[in-house]
Amino acid sequence: MLFASCSRTKTQAGSLYAYDSYCVVSDGTDGGERWAEYLYNHLNRRTGRTGIIRQGEPAGKNNLHIVVGTDPDAAHAYAIDRHNNRLTLTTRDNEAMLWLLYQFMAAAAHDDNRISAPDLPPAMLNMNEAQAGDFAFEYRGLYTPSNADNELMPITASHNPDYDWGLWGHNLHKLFGGEVPQDAQAQVKGKHLADQFCFSSERLYRTIEQFILDEFSEKEGTRFMLMPQDNDIVCTCLACTRAGNTPKTATPAVTRLLERLAQRFPQHLFFTSSYLTTLNAPASPLPANAGVMISAMDIPLKADFRKSPQARRFKKLLEQWKKVTARIYVWDYMRNFDDYLTPYPCLGLMKDRMRHLRSLGVKGIFLNGSGNDYTSMDDVQTYVLSCLLVNPDCSTDSCAAHYLQHFYPVTGEILTEHYLDWEAEVRRGKATLPFYGGIGDAVEAWLDEEKFTDFIGELDRKSKKAKDEERTRLNRLLTALQFTRLELMRRPQGKYDTRQATDCLELLEGHEAFDNMQHYREANGRLDIYIDGWRKLMAENATPADKLNQVQLAAGSKLDRRYTDLNLLTDGKYALPTDYHTGWLINSAKQLVLEVPAGSLQSGDLLEFSLLSAPRWRILLPAHIEIGQKGEQPAGSVTPPAAETAAPFTKYKVKCKVGKLKPELPVQIRITQSGTHKRATLAMDEIDVF
Repeated sequence: MLFASCSRTKTQAGSLYAYDSYCVVSDGTDGGERWAEYLYNHLNRRTGRTGIIRQGEPAGKNNLHIVVGTDPDAAHAYAIDRHNNRLTLTTRDNEAMLWLLYQFMAAAAHDDNRISAPDLPPAMLNMNEAQAGDFAFEYRGLYTPSNADNELMPITASHNPDYDWGLWGHNLHKLFGGEVPQDAQAQVKGKHLADQFCFSSERLYRTIEQFILDEFSEKEGTRFMLMPQDNDIVCTCLACTRAGNTPKTATPAVTRLLERLAQRFPQHLFFTSSYLTTLNAPASPLPANAGVMISAMDIPLKADFRKSPQARRFKKLLEQWKKVTARIYVWDYMRNFDDYLTPYPCLGLMKDRMRHLRSLGVKGIFLNGSGNDYTSMDDVQTYVLSCLLVNPDCSTDSCAAHYLQHFYPVTGEILTEHYLDWEAEVRRGKATLPFYGGIGDAVEAWLDEEKFTDFIGELDRKSKKAKDEERTRLNRLLTALQFTRLELMRRPQGKYDTRQATDCLELLEGHEAFDNMQHYREANGRLDIYIDGWRKLMAENATPADKLNQVQLAAGSKLDRRYTDLNLLTDGKYALPTDYHTGWLINSAKQLVLEVPAGSLQSGDLLEFSLLSAPRWRILLPAHIEIGQKGEQPAGSVTPPAAETAAPFTKYKVKCKVGKLKPELPVQIRITQSGTHKRATLAMDEIDVF
């Protein structure tokens, strides 16, 4: 059995499952009575036979005596003790007990075929060992579709902000129902701004106070996040200024509100964020029931991240906050938010990050995933990450293999072999797994196109023998992986095949059968729009080759570091307007100068430039395009549609008639950047000649 033990102390014992029956008893405490009854009932339901699970009988040679109890003064969060045929399960609180009992049931079902637990994730504790341990983090948040069942979360010891925070993220405005009232709005130079709060506002305090009284008066230990809106506006009214606010920092006023609520509700926990205007810590310590959430997004997800300047800055910031609070949580990331459907082998890297955060004294981690949207391999990754949040020293490979073999009895071997290969490739390489990236980043980090294609074929063939839940999971996965095949074809270096693309699109249309597979990325990522865009792309790619096809252009100005391949402008492969990562030449210079070899263009040619408008990404249509030759008068020019009126995520084909050219001279194409944004960029996927 593949166990990833989270124990701190261990002693080896014999097998627990060489008994005719199990006898469940309490340790004599009130908590013990409750949990012994719970374990007895649930084990009984999982056998379907009488006589296997007993209650209250004395220990004997033919039964395993299971003693259950809670002890708030226990030295560790959980303990497993074994003496001959007596197994004692003890925890410090009820939350840990529920988790430990399901660890036992999953482990027992694995070794004893009389107990059925196909629905339970594999046990991460080895019940054949006496051991005691603690949870590495008090908060273990996972925002993934596989962690959306509030009945499963206690079984994996996981949390989810949709269920266990009274107030989360930038949701403070929702307490007002509609528009934020003026007396709760920020003031800047005497003007009220509805886009930010005044954290000195009595109206704001009373609204939060009443919300807690109405919704959480009977509960203890609920967490509340007090974050400014997601912008750099700071209230500088008289009260906030007196608290210490400046035009750049809202920390003083936010901290004062945090302290006031923490004192009013000592049974709850209150958090601020180290972000934008509240980046830096306050001058004085926070109350014991207050803390901070710090984002780790700037730290690259790569094998040697500790050496990065971002990791050093993060550590410095964390040390600053440690001077004022012991309750530090970290908001980290576990997905490529621009591609949910291509596998993202991040487990080994996430393990390294969690161990690092534990060493820095972090008390809680929230891993931001795809929310409710389907992600390839999310089930196994969510399980392994839940194990790591309990103990970052667990073996990711063993946990992943155990999960895949449990829930994929027919195809588990194939999935395990390939997934662990991807993980190993990521750890071997020096590439970064991006939080926002394209298919090219996956190829650079781990994805071998030929091996990946073979894997999909092998998995598809084997899946025909799978049944029930495994077949359902495989149908989703195989549908999702068609997206990756299509993305590989869209690469400038990809093997574009019209027939294969048609087949992949037809299979990908099957996403409509699955409730949570409507999006392939975080924003503007509807799969039906992607599929429609691909079919339009195929029509564009089907146009006959022109005289610039495969002609090597040269750069007469500086190219952006990650966008130096000019071949994609003349390769006959167009790009999607909904994705800037693949197929687009992006440039941020004030003027991009391209040089066409002498004789490639003639007088009277009609040039067409395929340009992208995507203001959200700061990609704007250029202000002007000019055609000419060095030392000669311009041979043509065109002004594209105004950037500020151009439709977003739209491709514009801009034509320019070429005047008189000297055939012996190269031709320059000078594209002037839009001046409507300080950091504007342009994106172009093809230059055609008619």
